[in-house]
Amino acid sequence: MTRDTREELLELYTELVDCGVVFHYGNEEIDNGEITNFEIDDEDMITIELDGCETYEIELQDFIDNHSKDGVNYHSFEMGRRFDHILADK
Repeated sequence: MTRDTREELLELYTELVDCGVVFHYGNEEIDNGEITNFEIDDEDMITIELDGCETYEIELQDFIDNHSKDGVNYHSFEMGRRFDHILADK
C-alpha cells in the first residue's frame, strides 16, 4: 500500500468516526471490541487500540477479514464504501 493510500484510508477512518461510525474488531485470539485508535505502518501492519486500553498489531488481511462498522447512515455510506474499496484494492 502506498503512503498516499495509507493516508487516505486513515483520513476516511477519521471522517467516519467523526460522523458517528463505530469500528469493531475481533477474531479467535482477540476479543471483540471497539476500535478507538487505528494506525498503519510502512509494512501494512495495522496497530489498533480496542476499548481505549488494549493495543494489538495485526496484518492488513486480518483487519479486512475481521472488522465491522456500526452506525453507517445515508451521510456516511459513500465514505464507508470508499474505505472498504481501498482495503479491497490493497
